[in-house]
Amino acid sequence: MATKTPISTLLDFQLFHGAKIAVSKGALRTQLGSQAWQRAPLPKGDQALFADFATRSAGIVAAIPNRNSILFTVDGGRSWEQVPVPFMPLSPDPLSTRDWWMIGSIVGPLVNNPYKKNVHVVTYYLYHTTNAGRSWTRYSSSLWSQNSPDGVKFLNSSVGYLWTSYQLFLTTDGGRNFVARSLPDWLNIPSGHGLAPGGNGKAWVADGSYPLLVTSNFGANFDVASSKS
Repeated sequence: MATKTPISTLLDFQLFHGAKIAVSKGALRTQLGSQAWQRAPLPKGDQALFADFATRSAGIVAAIPNRNSILFTVDGGRSWEQVPVPFMPLSPDPLSTRDWWMIGSIVGPLVNNPYKKNVHVVTYYLYHTTNAGRSWTRYSSSLWSQNSPDGVKFLNSSVGYLWTSYQLFLTTDGGRNFVARSLPDWLNIPSGHGLAPGGNGKAWVADGSYPLLVTSNFGANFDVASSKS
């Protein structure tokens, strides 16, 4: 059954027990049960680029023009805290109100490019905080440092996935090491919310169309999900 949303263009849509959350460029909208949708605007001038919520009340938004900070709420968007970050935030994954994973980029020096001016080296890292952004641990890998990752999702403090359009990367030691999985030609993970990790090596992927795909071995293989998987 399709779920009706309050706007047609969404950056993020999540279901929680008894609640729905929808994020557009300029506002957060929340629906409790069958009540009417409630709109909570972002701070004036901010436009959301990425968003994710740990609970129906606590979540993160990365927005422009403030690309060196993120917006954090613990009350469903009624108030926002601006949290400075030492990187350009791309795709957040909050596990709780204090435990956050995030993809971030660092812009480096200019590249000698005869075809295009002002091209900079951009390096991508995985960042983790357990104190709501007051300090960050940075993880790097040559597997994806020069390829913009599309999303990151952690199941817990140890198991997590990071992906590009054609590769999936698995960590089982909290980001210290990654294993690369080449995605099949017929599969891509189109967004920062395209993968949902589960226990016992399972993860589900929606590639933007039916059917839903599932892995039971940490992304080594994918199959069509059954109603029992």
